[in-house]
Amino acid sequence: MVLFCSLWTFVFYLFWLSIRPESGDSGPVWAILIGSAAAVGRFFVPTFVEARGFGLSRFVSAFIDYTSFPALFPLVAALLISHFYPRSGITDFTGFVLLAMAPVSLVYCSSCGLGHEALRLVLTPLLWTALAAAFYPFVRLFKGGVFHKIAAVSGMTVFSLLPPLAWFDFFRQNYIEGAAILTASFAPMAVLCILFCGKNACGEGA
Repeated sequence: MVLFCSLWTFVFYLFWLSIRPESGDSGPVWAILIGSAAAVGRFFVPTFVEARGFGLSRFVSAFIDYTSFPALFPLVAALLISHFYPRSGITDFTGFVLLAMAPVSLVYCSSCGLGHEALRLVLTPLLWTALAAAFYPFVRLFKGGVFHKIAAVSGMTVFSLLPPLAWFDFFRQNYIEGAAILTASFAPMAVLCILFCGKNACGEGA
C-alpha cells in the first residue's frame, strides 16, 4: 500500500500525459527541481501547523500540511516561472503539478507508512491528483482578461477548500458528509479523464 500510494502521483502524471489535449513540453526539469526542493523541505519540516482537537487548527493543518497547499505551491511556482520566463517551456500546468508532487509523495508516504496512518496514506496522494486536475480549466481561464482571472481565482479557491473539508470530516468521523465532499473533489478529474479519453478515442477512430 505504501509503494502504491508513493507512486500514485507519478503514475497519474504518465496517464495525464497520454490523454492531455495539448502538445509540447510541460517543463519537466523545472517541475522536478521544485518538487525535489519541496520534498526536502517536507522531510525536515513535516508539518507547519500543529492540529489540536477537531477545530479550526485541524482544518488549517489539513489545508497547509496535507491537502491543498502542497499542490498549490508548484502551481503558483509554475505560473510565476511562465510569466517571468516565457521560454521555460511550461505549457501543461496540471502535468507540472503532478510531476512536482511525485518526490513529495515519496517522502510523505514513507513517513505515513512508518506511522501506519492508513487514512492519511491513502487520501493524501489521491486528493493531490484530484486537485491538480481540478485546476486545469481554471488555469486556462486565467489566461484571459480581468474578469476571467477573477473567475479563475474564485474557482481554484473553492476547489482548494474541498479537500481539507473532506479530510476534516473524516477525522471527525462524519463519513457521509466527508464522502460527499470527497466525491465532489474527484468530479473534475473524472470528467476530464473521460472527456480526454473520449476525444483520443474519436481521434484514433477517425
